[in-house]
Amino acid sequence: MVTEDNKLGQLIKRERMDKGWSLAELAAEMGNSVDRSYLWRIEKGEKKNPSLSIILKLIRTLDIDLAEFLALYGMEGILSSVKVINESDFTFEDLYRNHKLNWSNQNQLNEKKIKHQIDQTEKEHLIAINNKIYSAAFKGEHDYELTSIISEIESLVDKIKQKYNFEVSVEVGKSIFNISIDQILIDQMINESIDRNRILYYFKAALAEGKVGEGLSEAMIENKLIITYKNNEKIRLIGFKP
Repeated sequence: MVTEDNKLGQLIKRERMDKGWSLAELAAEMGNSVDRSYLWRIEKGEKKNPSLSIILKLIRTLDIDLAEFLALYGMEGILSSVKVINESDFTFEDLYRNHKLNWSNQNQLNEKKIKHQIDQTEKEHLIAINNKIYSAAFKGEHDYELTSIISEIESLVDKIKQKYNFEVSVEVGKSIFNISIDQILIDQMINESIDRNRILYYFKAALAEGKVGEGLSEAMIENKLIITYKNNEKIRLIGFKP
């Protein structure tokens, strides 16, 4: 398969960077079935005919929008031409796993509606919650099932909090820094579906290169702008411009 101007490689690299993954981490997420050097060649456009199995693994692992992928080959009309005979035949699993899903929420700071893309792990939690709700209804084991549902909901809430609202420790050299994130940046992450690992990837690079100074500072890493406020070992992440 060949695309003009290496559009396939650019798409894969964009989605990988959005998740904050290195090439080695992407290879690991794919079960190491593809070597990172092979993935690097795809991104650079040096490997222009990856096999269909590899492309499908990349689409699934990176959660690439199928319509966007087909558009690379001028086949975006395929999906719109598909006729769904009976939508009631879809299961919860079909709905959640095979579609990109979002939820929106009102930003309390500026009343702007923000959008959050539901990732694969969150989808699996939602599937489990739905299945347990119907299991409780049909089995009649309400106490046990409701406890299980609440536990699943708590796991999902913790997962989302970990993804967007975080305080972490980062070790660079012999120093350990305590990192927190401002609410405005959290809103940006949700609205633009930016994974925290992506921001941490660039932040660690800026820290390692000595670009994070005391007080308010800006650092450019791979054409990405990181805005921070540093007070000794405590650092607030304030802004990120991809």
